[in-house]
Amino acid sequence: MSLRRLPVLALLLWWLSLLPGAVLAQTGIPEATVRLTAGEREVALWPAWRQLSDPAHSLTIDQALARRGVFTVPQVPYANLGVRPDTVWLRTQISTAADAPAGWWFTIDFFPLDEVEVFLVQQGRVVQRAYLSQLLAFKDKAAPTHHHAARLALQPGQSYELVLRVRKYAPLAMLMPASLLQTDALLAKEASFQFWQSLMFGLGLCLTVYALVAAALNRERLYLWFALFAASHTLSWFSYFGLASQHFWPGHGGLNSNVSLLFALMLPLSGFLFVDRALDLPHGHPRLSKGLRIISGLLAILALMFIAGLVGESVVGPVIGLVGTWPFLLILPLALRRGLRRDRLALWVLIGWVPHAVALAIGAGLHQGHVPWSEWDNIVPQLGAAIDLLAWAMVGSLRTKDMRRDAALHREERDRLLVAVQTDALTGLANRRGLEHGLRGMLAKAGQGQMLALYVIDLDGFKPINDVHGHDAGDEALVMVAQRLKQAVRAGDLVCRIGGDEFVIVAAGLADEQQARLVADKLLACSAKPFVLSQASCHLGMTIGYAVAPLDATDPDSLLKQADAAMYRGKQAGKQQARRAE
Repeated sequence: MSLRRLPVLALLLWWLSLLPGAVLAQTGIPEATVRLTAGEREVALWPAWRQLSDPAHSLTIDQALARRGVFTVPQVPYANLGVRPDTVWLRTQISTAADAPAGWWFTIDFFPLDEVEVFLVQQGRVVQRAYLSQLLAFKDKAAPTHHHAARLALQPGQSYELVLRVRKYAPLAMLMPASLLQTDALLAKEASFQFWQSLMFGLGLCLTVYALVAAALNRERLYLWFALFAASHTLSWFSYFGLASQHFWPGHGGLNSNVSLLFALMLPLSGFLFVDRALDLPHGHPRLSKGLRIISGLLAILALMFIAGLVGESVVGPVIGLVGTWPFLLILPLALRRGLRRDRLALWVLIGWVPHAVALAIGAGLHQGHVPWSEWDNIVPQLGAAIDLLAWAMVGSLRTKDMRRDAALHREERDRLLVAVQTDALTGLANRRGLEHGLRGMLAKAGQGQMLALYVIDLDGFKPINDVHGHDAGDEALVMVAQRLKQAVRAGDLVCRIGGDEFVIVAAGLADEQQARLVADKLLACSAKPFVLSQASCHLGMTIGYAVAPLDATDPDSLLKQADAAMYRGKQAGKQQARRAE
């Protein structure tokens, strides 16, 4: 063969290689037929679908049927047609065996679809038509199920075409997990799903109520953000699956999509504010805290605009997908560092957030058209959010425990300061402030049959001890006097040193004046024995003046003045005695 003929031969081989493709283009894609037999209870339709795009949203069923030859096999993940602005026509063949049961239900296990027209075609003629949409009121639906369902008049031993016209307004993936089910299989599937979702709703409701009660009792904003997070999680999924339409507003259509998007928007908003509060970012990381608060503020503004109708699904949907998890990535290094230091709050934030973030990423992939549909993938984001809820409930519990511990420490510190302020440093007795504080409470209980006596004691012969033996010896003597006075009275009586060598005793619960005198004599006897100091032994005397409430006075100042005056009269009368106020 001449080399000059090689190009001609190559061109001929290339043309022959195109011939099978040209034949396929003329004859169309081989048909896929769904066969219904006696043993079938549920048949998935996705493998048999062929699709046709309608960018102008203008094709009629007759026009679509006339283009059977240009329907193509969807080159997308399983049951996921992706994000698309066009109307999609789907078509498949159905063949029913002679012994196949009647009463098949066509279902789409994905609620957020705006327009689904179902056409059952036999011998080129439409024999049944149904309209399914999330915008329909629940009471107007063909079947009382959360998902879209329509009963098809399929007869045994017949062949049909099933054609769908599908459209979705929001820029989110068009998912088409369509099936044919017998009535018992439909009811069993619906009952199982309703049971599962009731558990999830109950969990979210309980945690929301718990957070609101905790917020009221503890006055802590952390619980308000957690309550908003729990409520948003619960209501967004309840709306997403069509259950809110069924149980909350069965007579109104079109609310599910808006409610679902609104609360999906509130999830990151409340989540950022919760983490900001839980990790106390304003004190340790003010810039990060400010960034999260700005994002939350912008989301709140967007939510208000969405409620007011100033923006629609076309704006809110992409924002939810955009915000999703990435702001939490800013927190991740900080939470990891604190978690490695065994910070329990940070650890529980991570335990909740990490599976939630993974689940959100799967959900984002599903709704952006990158992940194949499955029942598991459809509920993974809900499960991730539920794990987050439980973990963050633990964060709230730990935060409450820490708050109580801090409050207890503050109370202890306050009590220590109060005791220090009201205590004489040398003797450990109450000082003048301690006397004022204790006397008010004891006087409030004094009355007929419950008298109170206040004793003012001044030491006799104390100055020579300081002059001869020094101030250390004087301090030692004062400590010994304090110990004897405490031993002479009851545990509930108040013993004070109000300055220098002057002491005050308050004895409550006395029956009469005679008992007050007996206490005075007992106090006077405290100086009968000598005081053995480290450097010497010495004698000290006491002059005591006392007043009885409510007989002599009823207020602290008057009682103290009268007892002090009685003590001075005792001093003038020769010391070493006890006198009552006149």
